[in-house]
This record gives sequence, C-alpha cells and structure tokens, in this order.
Amino acid sequence: MVLFSVNKKETSPYDGQKPGTSGLRKKVTVFKQQNYLHNFVQATFDALSVEKIKGSTIVVSGDGRYFSEEAIQIIIKMAAANGVRSVWVGQNGLLSTPAVSAVIRNRIGADGAKASGAFILTASHNPGGPNEDFGIKYNMENGGPAPEGITDKIYENTKTIKEYFTAEDLPDVDISTVGITTFGGPEGPFDVDVFDPTEDYVKLMKTIFDFGAIQKLLTSPQFTFCYDALHGVAGIYAKRIFVEELSASESSLINCIPKDDFGGSHPDPNLTYAKELVTRLGLGKQAPDSEPPEFGAAADGDADRNMILGKRFFVTPSDSVAIIAANAVEAIPYFSSGLKGVARLVKEVRPDVSVVVNADEFEYKDPVDGSVSKHQGVRYLFEDGSRLVFRLSGTGSVGATIRLYIEQYEADSTKIGRDSQEALGPLVEVALRLSKMEEFTGRSSPTVIT
Repeated sequence: MVLFSVNKKETSPYDGQKPGTSGLRKKVTVFKQQNYLHNFVQATFDALSVEKIKGSTIVVSGDGRYFSEEAIQIIIKMAAANGVRSVWVGQNGLLSTPAVSAVIRNRIGADGAKASGAFILTASHNPGGPNEDFGIKYNMENGGPAPEGITDKIYENTKTIKEYFTAEDLPDVDISTVGITTFGGPEGPFDVDVFDPTEDYVKLMKTIFDFGAIQKLLTSPQFTFCYDALHGVAGIYAKRIFVEELSASESSLINCIPKDDFGGSHPDPNLTYAKELVTRLGLGKQAPDSEPPEFGAAADGDADRNMILGKRFFVTPSDSVAIIAANAVEAIPYFSSGLKGVARLVKEVRPDVSVVVNADEFEYKDPVDGSVSKHQGVRYLFEDGSRLVFRLSGTGSVGATIRLYIEQYEADSTKIGRDSQEALGPLVEVALRLSKMEEFTGRSSPTVIT
C-alpha cells in the first residue's frame, strides 16, 4: 500500500471566486493559474461541516471538458489531505450532472458508505478547450446544488484564504480503469473508487420510465429518431440506454463520443449550435440527404438540458413540459400515482399586447431544504396572462448573459404553426422598450434564440 503525508501550503486569495447559480465558471487559463483551483476547493471544504468531510465519501467527476483530468487529480489529493475517506470517480472522469445526483442519493460503496456530496466539473453548454471555459460546483448530500448559504461561505473563504492542504506524494490515480485503489494516510486508509458512470443512472431511469414500451417504439420500423450528444457526456448514456438497453440502432446516434473540446463547437442544444441534428430533422437551410426522422433530441455538455425536435418542426421547452404533464400519469410509471407539480403554464388567450398589471423582482425557494435565492431577475405580468422574464444568467465564464423569456398562450389551433418571431413580435417589442436593452447593451438582437 502506498503511503502519503499531508502538506500545508501557503497561498493568497484571488478576486472574483464567487460561485454563481451554476458554480464557478472561468476560462481554462484562469483556472490554471497557480493555486486558483486549490483555493476554491479548500474554501469549499472549509465551508462544509466537519462530518461532511472527515471520514466521508465524495464524488468527483464531470462532463470531460479540457482540464478535467488534471482537476480531478488535484481534488483527489486535496480530499485525502482534508480527511475524506473515499473519493468516487466516474470512469474517465465522466458523469452527467443528473447522474451525479443519482450517485449521491442511491449508490452504496463497497464499504457500505454513501456519498455526502460531489464536486462537478462542468461549464454546462459553454465551449471547451485550452482557451475556452471550465467550471466547478458542489452538490450536497440531497443530490442538489449547494444552497446560497453554503456558496456565500465559500465565497467569503476565498477572500481570506491563506493555506490549503494537499497530499503531494499521493500518485495520480488511473481513472480509465474501473476498480478501487487504496492508499494509507495519517488518518488511516483512503480509497479512490473508479466506477461505471452509467450504472446507477440507468437503474434510476428504469424505476421512472417503461423501458419495455420505449423499446417497442424504438425498434418499430415505422419509427425513426436521431439523438445528438454534441460530443458531451450524454453520449455514454445514449449508447448505454438507447443501444444496449433499448435495442435501438447505433446509427440513430450522432456526436456521441465525448471530446474535451466538444468537437470544436458549443455543446448547447439549440437551433443555432445543433446544426447537424437541425439539418437531419429538415429544419436547416439545406434539405436533408434523406427523409427526416420522426423525432430528434440533443443534450448539452453535462446532459442536464435538452432540445426536442419533430420532423420539420421545433418543440419549444414550455410545450415539451406541457406534453409531459398531460401524459405523465398514463405514460410514465413514476408518476402513476399523480403528478405533484410542473412549471406554470399561461392559461388565457392574448389578442394583442395588454397592460402590465404587476412587475417585481423574483426569488427561488427550494421546496426540499427551504433555502431562498434572492434577486434572481425581473418579471412583468400582463393582464391577459402573458409574461416577460429578465434574468442575469450565472452560466457564463466572462462578461454577462441576459436571458429574456417571452410567454404567450395561443388557443387557436390555426395560429399555432406561425413563425414564433411573428407570433411574439408585439411582446418582443414591448420587452425591448421596457428594458432599454439596446441602450444598455449596445445589442440590437440576441446571440441565440430558442
């Protein structure tokens, strides 16, 4: 057994290590600065209670983007030095964000332990590569992101940090091979458990969906589909679930080999960046080479957001949720006893832009732990039920991203096929006028429309 010692290293703070709604995201060149990652990881350990660190098990994995392998080895060494008993790593450092949640809540280690939290290495839909984006966030024992109370502590710690702990003589662990490696430290044994990143997620999916019914659909000669992982971590789950579990043809999958630069593109599932899928579904500027499949879907880098397409049409996210809600009880076994709740849907028809009846700054309250995230954005509510929502995104690594959500319900089936830009045009004009978007940003149009 290889033995290691604990080293206390001096360091100094970096400005701006404040975790956003999706953790800390910066350029790779920023993360590769001396001790930059070390500072944030130590600040996180120090923000957590002792029982969540000493003798605990934590997960460390992500979407496989550039710098992930190096970051995983750094975190393993720091975990060992901070008294963690075991670190679980998805094979090749891969775990989707939803799979991390499943692993935390459901996986039981060889020693009978469960994970108390996880470092997730992802910058979601942002590009990857030596000059692109990297990110890190911490999820708690419930599988969800660290609440604002914890992220505030992390940030405060980053502003005053003077030292971090690491095990410099702990050798790098081979994360390409499944198995457990045990080391000896001052506080006893320390394990690194490399495991199949799809196993626990697939087990969970089988308790939610009717795999038999889905298999029957996917193997029917009357049904065709195309799934695009955009070279993100979703690719390993697509192959395991669609091909191995549901007997679909592997030819239905595209861009399902994870790459650290996502093939040189944005792993963002929208009509702008999922170009190959969009073309195959008959929505591109050029006609597809063959008859479009009936169904298409794409996922972002860490597989926690998606885009749904039909043959020659785009399914808006709100419509996707509405369809799931309408069919959940009958079609999804997990919801057979009833659906507890879904995103709010607008109920009334709007013949034209009506008056604003309320405007406020909104906040999110976690129904599980009761934590509240304030100052999340501004919304305008109209008399007819239409809604405008402005939110400053926490997913970027530099600058600022403003997200504008425009909602309008249309009950007239003869108008549903209209181009969304035409249908929402009056509300878009109102939104730009109310917000003075062009005046403040200098932009006359958005970079991405979904």
